[in-house]
Amino acid sequence: MRNPIQIQSNALIPEVKASLSVVKTFKKGTYVYHQFDNASQIFKLNTGLIAMGCYGEDGSENFTHFIGPGEYFGQEGLSGDARKSFALVLSGEAEVAAYDARSFLHQNEQLRILHGNLSKLMERMQRTLVRNTAMPLPERIKRTLLEIGMLCGVRLLNGEVLLRMKLKHRELAMLCSASRQSVTTQLIELSKSDYFQFDGGSMLLREKLLAHR
Repeated sequence: MRNPIQIQSNALIPEVKASLSVVKTFKKGTYVYHQFDNASQIFKLNTGLIAMGCYGEDGSENFTHFIGPGEYFGQEGLSGDARKSFALVLSGEAEVAAYDARSFLHQNEQLRILHGNLSKLMERMQRTLVRNTAMPLPERIKRTLLEIGMLCGVRLLNGEVLLRMKLKHRELAMLCSASRQSVTTQLIELSKSDYFQFDGGSMLLREKLLAHR
C-alpha cells in the first residue's frame, strides 16, 4: 500500500480576511463562471483543480492556466467588469469559497496579497503560451501533466506522484491545444515509454516524467 505525502504548492498565499459569502462544491466538468458573466465576487479554490481559459471566435475553449488549491481567482470582481475568462472544474470535484468583492476594497494588505497571487497566475499563463505554441505535442503533454502534479498531486514515498483524478482525452487536448485524436495517440506512446501509468480513475506520474522538472 502506498504511503502518500501531499505536495505543497509553492503558489499558496496567505489567507485573505474578508467576509465569506458562501462555500460551494462544484462537480467535474461544471463552471464556476463563464466568460462575459457579470463579476461581483472573488473566489478561492480550497480543494481541486480548475482550468482557466477563454472562448475563440469559433466558440472553442482555449486554455490559459490552472488554478490550484489555496489560490484566488476572478479578480475582475474588484472592478465589477464582465468576466474575461471561464473557470472550468477538472478534478472530480472542487470546493470553492466566494467572497463579496466589496469587502476587499480599501484594504491595502488584502489587495497586496491578491496582487501577488495575480503575478503568479500571469507567470503560469506565460508558461502555457510558450508550451502550447513552441513545443511538440509529446512535450506539451508531459509538461502539462507535470504542472498538474505539482499543483494537486500526491507525492509517494518512492518519489512518484499520484494524480487522484481522471483526465479525459478531450480535456487534455484542450489543455495542450491539440486534437483529441493526436493526444490519444501520444498518450499511448508515452505510457509505453513508462512516463506514466493509468490506474482506474487515477494516473501515476513515473520518475522518468518527473525528471523533466
